[in-house]
Amino acid sequence: MPDSTGRADDRLVARRLDADEIADFHDVAAAVFFNRPGPQERRRYLDRFGSERFHGVFHRERLVGGGGAFARTITLPGERQCPAAAMTGMSITATHRRRGGLTALVRAQLDETYRRGEQPISILLASESGIYRRFGYGIATRQARIRVPGRAAFRPGLDTDGLVDEVECAPDDPRLLLPYTEVSAQRTGWLQRDHRHWAQILGADAPDDPPRFAVHPQGYAVYRVAPAFNDLGAACTVTVVELVAATPQAYRSLWRHLLDLDLVAEIAVDSVAPDEPLLDLLSDLRAPRPQLSDNLWVRVVDLERALGARRYARPVEAVLEVTDRLCPWNQGRWRLRVESDGTANAHPVTAAPHLRMDIADLGALLLGGTRLGTLAAAGTVDIVDRGVARDLSAAFLEDREPHCPEIF
Repeated sequence: MPDSTGRADDRLVARRLDADEIADFHDVAAAVFFNRPGPQERRRYLDRFGSERFHGVFHRERLVGGGGAFARTITLPGERQCPAAAMTGMSITATHRRRGGLTALVRAQLDETYRRGEQPISILLASESGIYRRFGYGIATRQARIRVPGRAAFRPGLDTDGLVDEVECAPDDPRLLLPYTEVSAQRTGWLQRDHRHWAQILGADAPDDPPRFAVHPQGYAVYRVAPAFNDLGAACTVTVVELVAATPQAYRSLWRHLLDLDLVAEIAVDSVAPDEPLLDLLSDLRAPRPQLSDNLWVRVVDLERALGARRYARPVEAVLEVTDRLCPWNQGRWRLRVESDGTANAHPVTAAPHLRMDIADLGALLLGGTRLGTLAAAGTVDIVDRGVARDLSAAFLEDREPHCPEIF
């Protein structure tokens, strides 16, 4: 309808979608990502995720974008479990880009997440890495893509136990659920799963390309094989969907099994932690050819609760001055006090700050994989007191790189 100037209203507006609108959003998002879902795929999606929160972006009455905010639980430093709003399917049609639609969508999602009071952080995996910092998301974890030649040798003296077997598994198989439950509760950045997530990860929607399973009493590997042959013979590629091991012995044994598969020229993994132990197992350290990229982006929605949700490596007290243009309740000066047992609390103060940062930098620090000194060297964090900053950096860091191993 015309506005006060007589022109048609071209604003893009975001609002919560009703249950009967989610199927339309699924079609819009699929088109943005160049997919053409059939009726069965649409039905499966609605059956699994129709109860989650979705927002749509509208131009007048037309749905032109949207995104979901799924309820997940993520492991934070100190093996603490934290509810998180997992943003997914964030999309705007090509005909309505760069008109404020994504900003309206993210603002609506963050406002509702804060009002509900259930999830102090928001997380996402970015299809394009240049989009989300302006909305307060920081790169909290990174990932490596690796390619390892078949038959690659381990360093001498690293034994395996020969307890790996090839089996068939369903998404509810305890040989998968038990190791994952144990490891995910310990590894920062990993998410808890229910039957919907298992079905999606294991490709239950793609019966024509079922994964293979290698299981160990204390772990498992899920993988697919792309057959290939050339003039020199077999040159198949194994793509590892997921490898989970509760012990170093299980980890070495599962990897040895995959590396020794016949007819395989290369083993590929699209997402592992930058400090993946395999990189230290191989005798040829250059063999994996790791390529680094961003992994999980974290957005602090409720600063006070988010900083208190994790554990810290050492006691420290610091005043942070935080800017946050989308969530004004986070903006201001906060005193973070970490006790000797690693617990912490944050509360607003008027005292002079030891550091100044944007909320995106706080999200980058939260999982313990980003060094405060690195952000300061990049110029995104302003350090007023270097001594306090060094102590704070040490308190935030984890002993292993955090990583999110799944796509959501």
